[in-house]
Amino acid sequence: MDRASLLGDIQSLQQDESESNFTRLAEKYHSRASRPEELEDELMQFTSYLDRPKVQPRDIKLELQPDFDLKRYQGLWYSAARIPQAFDQNTPWETAEYTLMQPKKRSDLVYIEVINTSYQEDGRVRGKIVGTAVMIDDSPSGQSSRTRSRTTNPAKLYVSFPTGQPMEEVQRANYLVHKTDYDRYAIVGSYDGSNLYILSRTRPLDEGTYSRILNYVDSLGYDISLLKVGYGAIGSSEGCIIL
Repeated sequence: MDRASLLGDIQSLQQDESESNFTRLAEKYHSRASRPEELEDELMQFTSYLDRPKVQPRDIKLELQPDFDLKRYQGLWYSAARIPQAFDQNTPWETAEYTLMQPKKRSDLVYIEVINTSYQEDGRVRGKIVGTAVMIDDSPSGQSSRTRSRTTNPAKLYVSFPTGQPMEEVQRANYLVHKTDYDRYAIVGSYDGSNLYILSRTRPLDEGTYSRILNYVDSLGYDISLLKVGYGAIGSSEGCIIL
């Protein structure tokens, strides 16, 4: 899936809202939208891998979660704050759900299903899309993704939307898990600082923990002034976590 194809499908949906065209495109993108306008909104929201980042590149300290455990990491996460991307359309709040997939035949790669859902302020679903992540080790000294053991799980993933499987020869991760305790928070970023997501298992995330996370990501080199807090995502300071 490339940018031209996706924009062509969006244009097709705008020009032809017939049931047959809507059904064809909904099936193509594995969408659960019930109306053409919902599908159009969904496709416009989740196309980050097709857009170049608008944030000025920065030197980010490559600090990753040691002994990253994907089995503990999978499940539902709420987006507490993020650096907005070109594809964002003022989505009030979002969730991301990660599920380990069955290993593919003749492949040592670890695949993860990713379901991103956006919501209105009142909790109504605004859009949903299914993507795929693959766990890789793209460090110069690391083994190739084809030959390393399935038990080697660095906190680096390559995530693609919409629903197309990532290529097996992936050169560079675009989803870095800097730090997580698996049960309460996760900090996900990128090599150049263009993407940053602060995730929480519950909503809202307490203010004290959020403040500590801001200090941490600032120390990594991210521009925290660019962060946008999700609707109702930050609450009282009870139960503050020490990072």
